[in-house]
Amino acid sequence: MRLFSSAWPVMSTAVCLGLSACGPTVQSFVLPDFETVRHEELKHPARLVPVKVEANYESNGKSDEGSSRQLKADVENVLRHSKVMLPTTDPAVKASITVTAENSYDPTQARAAGIKAGISLGYNGQQVIDRYKFTVVYRDESGEDRLGHYDHEFHTAIGKVTPPERAALVEPGSAFYAVVQDVMLKFLYDLQAVDNIDVPIMFVPDSDKKL
Repeated sequence: MRLFSSAWPVMSTAVCLGLSACGPTVQSFVLPDFETVRHEELKHPARLVPVKVEANYESNGKSDEGSSRQLKADVENVLRHSKVMLPTTDPAVKASITVTAENSYDPTQARAAGIKAGISLGYNGQQVIDRYKFTVVYRDESGEDRLGHYDHEFHTAIGKVTPPERAALVEPGSAFYAVVQDVMLKFLYDLQAVDNIDVPIMFVPDSDKKL
């Protein structure tokens, strides 16, 4: 199961060292502190804006080609459902969106959490956090850029745990997509909010909330 959590492989390996059989209960939680935007809050133009999509996923500073492909697919899926933009590979289209997801986690903490969960046979539940910094750049047909920065995160838990307060339980394989969806819908919302402002670049402040 690919969780798109860089911390999870480290944690699960440590769990297996402490268990005779590797079958731990895995859960993922996306915290609600991010300023989420619903699809119905977006303005839906009569003609969807065609855009080319590029994506890059980095884990602790190292590029991950497989996860970059998944990030691109997730971004394109969110855009299709947004009813605002339409991903395309048409070379004649000049508009583009480039998304960079920088994942950071503590491998030492992930390994220690896995060992604790393994030794306790899962009764001592543990959690690890995958933190993300997203940079989204939209370049319109005239060549002008709009830039957004967003912080988000999700928790991967193993064994018996108490969920983080107000956290939304999601399928482990869906946690990353939930984060990408939050980020892209927020970017589209922010983009529409300044659409009529004649400035070359839009800066969206990083979230200062503790997740």
